[in-house]
Amino acid sequence: MRAKAAQWGNSIAVRVPRSVAETIELKPGDELDIFAVPGGLNIRRPKSPRYPSMSLADMVAEMDRLGPDSRPDVVDWGRDRGDEIVDDAR
Repeated sequence: MRAKAAQWGNSIAVRVPRSVAETIELKPGDELDIFAVPGGLNIRRPKSPRYPSMSLADMVAEMDRLGPDSRPDVVDWGRDRGDEIVDDAR
């Protein structure tokens, strides 16, 4: 299948035909990895992360689910210095 390159701002864009997008279930906003290879381009979906990403709220909920033994110890690093100093009164 052929596609035509077009100017898009300072970049060059290539439209993915609908039939190809539907075949690989590509949706607007999906991220793709693009590699220059001898004689052309290689475009593919990024490899799945080894571990799924979790939000801080998800991590805290998992610690709560596992019980108090799963919570890390609190570490006292001493007084704040330099750029660490935060004025909470503002």
